[in-house]
Amino acid sequence: MEKLTVIESIKMLFGAYMNYCEAVETINQSGVYEYKKFRKPNFPSELSEQFVYLLLNKKQGLDCKWDKKTPGDIDIIDDDDKIKKDEVKCFSSDGPITFGPAEPWNILHLVDATEVITGNIKIYEVQMSNISDDWKNLILSGSDDIDYEDTILDEIELNKKTKEQLKELCRKRKISGFSKYKKQELVNYLLTTKAGSGIKPIKTYQKYCDEGKRPRITPTELLEQLGDECHEVFNGTIDELLEDT
Repeated sequence: MEKLTVIESIKMLFGAYMNYCEAVETINQSGVYEYKKFRKPNFPSELSEQFVYLLLNKKQGLDCKWDKKTPGDIDIIDDDDKIKKDEVKCFSSDGPITFGPAEPWNILHLVDATEVITGNIKIYEVQMSNISDDWKNLILSGSDDIDYEDTILDEIELNKKTKEQLKELCRKRKISGFSKYKKQELVNYLLTTKAGSGIKPIKTYQKYCDEGKRPRITPTELLEQLGDECHEVFNGTIDELLEDT
């Protein structure tokens, strides 16, 4: 078999991905499986990593190579011959991005493939390592909102309220786990549950790593917390990224 070029292989993989997505959409629209809808597949990391490599190597002119010890990682060689580890993460929905608890990098690239069905992608660059204080202190879960209602409750007054009013009071008192309760159950729950008990303590990226758990965060939350530290370095079509490479 004749050896493929990198560009040919990318186009072949992307075409196969698009065909699969179109097949899933056709099946879902047909209603053949009444009990469920098929999910579209995640965008292949083999493609997103190649997109970033092409951007760095061909478009930005950086000296980089694939790390053979850690498949998927890109090594960027700077002017002093020092190697910077580049980690690539991709998202095609607002589902959580996951990281390995011991996953190291110097630079992070995020590939936004939410519009890839139209042939468009965005690539963001984050000049922040996994051990930088700003990254380790990213908030992944919990809340620092400690403002809640903690008034003394009267059972007679509670019984005068509607079910929805009782649920709203649960929310104001920051207690959780009440969504399926009936009215009398809500009254009893409010009387026996401490206000503020539904507030979960903040857990940072580093806290999850210390516990040996995979940190997870949605793209929306990640981009919002990174703010100006996240720079858009490409916004266009895949054809534009592949041309002249």
